[in-house]
Amino acid sequence: MVKSNLLIAKSSWQGTLAFAKKSATFVLMKRLLPVAILFAVLLPSDLMGQEYKECILDQTDQVNKLLDSLAIKNLEASRIQGFRILIYSGNEREEAIKAKENAYVLFPKADVYMTYQVPSFKVRFGDFYSRLDAWTTLLKLQAQFPQAVITNEIVNIKP
Repeated sequence: MVKSNLLIAKSSWQGTLAFAKKSATFVLMKRLLPVAILFAVLLPSDLMGQEYKECILDQTDQVNKLLDSLAIKNLEASRIQGFRILIYSGNEREEAIKAKENAYVLFPKADVYMTYQVPSFKVRFGDFYSRLDAWTTLLKLQAQFPQAVITNEIVNIKP
């Protein structure tokens, strides 16, 4: 007896849910029907009355002027986003100077930068435009500077 009551309750609940879904769809369709008819009637009549004309825009001169101004701006740029290798970061000034000198011994032509940001000194090595270039140099530096890491920096452009 309990099972039959449960089945009746379940089937009536499903029927109510199905009816609610149908009635919600009906209400939605009832609201959207005038809009659909309006589009069906007005849209084709607007499209049939139009004539299409070919429009050619010649903006070659303007584009060339913009490209020339960008080229001049790029020539004037002296710094870009790139990479450097951080070879020392610590509180000791003497250690930072020693790290800078050791870097010059390994790579005499390299650019080495020492900065002080309270409370630490940082020694950064090189101006690399790609991470791959920085990585190949980092592998050479790791024998002398095992704590060295690649950092994102604004680097100088070499002429």
